Amino acid sequence: MRYVAVLDACVLVPASLRDTLLRAAAEGLFRPVWSRAILDEVGRTLSLKQNLPQDKVERLLGAIEEAFPEAMIEVDLGQQHATMAAPEDCHVVALAIAGEAQVIVTFNTSDFHTQPLAARGVEVQTPDEFLEDLFRSEPDLMAKIIEEQAAALRSPPQTPADVLGRLRRFARNFVDAIERHRSPGGHGPG
Repeated sequence: MRYVAVLDACVLVPASLRDTLLRAAAEGLFRPVWSRAILDEVGRTLSLKQNLPQDKVERLLGAIEEAFPEAMIEVDLGQQHATMAAPEDCHVVALAIAGEAQVIVTFNTSDFHTQPLAARGVEVQTPDEFLEDLFRSEPDLMAKIIEEQAAALRSPPQTPADVLGRLRRFARNFVDAIERHRSPGGHGPG
């Protein structure tokens, strides 16, 4: 069974990380879910903090929604889950429950209360932990995703090593695992 993962706004902002996560989802390694509030937060962050022009933000979010139409989950914001997360992240918990997610992928792990979430069958993971899990389940496919991600970047051209260099900031252990896998003597494509 393909599991369901909430992708918190903070993991959808960095381009290299967003690309890797969404490529893994497109390959069927997991089903992503998000809410309007999460995508709105991504848009605000890209516009205000990364100075991405609004038209580019709208095109990016539109492409994400078009690629994953089943990912948008309506969340009852009146339903509070204060015992499971910091107040600003209760909507993420509500989404995880409404979307029947097994994992919340976020950099803000300390904002979530793991015991009550675990009782509901939801684990909180950093992007590094999540990508490591995907790698452990499908090492060759994850290595292929990195190669395809690099091949898709043309301005300027990128190599898999370039992509991994950008990802290292967000997912050091995953990058180390991919590099070992891709190296001569590793088990994957070199």
